[in-house]
Amino acid sequence: MKPESPVTTFTPETAADAWMGLLAMRGVDYLFANGGTDFAPVVEAFAKGEKLGWRLPEIVIVPHENMGIAMAHGYAMVTGRPQALMRPLIVFAVPTPTCTIIACGLPVIMV
Repeated sequence: MKPESPVTTFTPETAADAWMGLLAMRGVDYLFANGGTDFAPVVEAFAKGEKLGWRLPEIVIVPHENMGIAMAHGYAMVTGRPQALMRPLIVFAVPTPTCTIIACGLPVIMV
């Protein structure tokens, strides 16, 4: 999280704006992202939020969703705060580390 960012009034105009703001309000410090074609609205919301000085999670680009979920998992274990992973939509694809997170009851948001 970038605490030095100036705080301005958060007024979302799109679902992606609202989602980015909600992640920050819920204590998500990092959004681990394994890029896909469905990310454009989130990228635009992040760019707009940075320009307007919104409090946003820091984006961490990861080469594979397994790496991202492992990073979110580890950070959540150490801090106890939820983290988020955004990955391309593949119906019925659940990475193996996800099963570990569910079994441990750790606060990780996977989108």
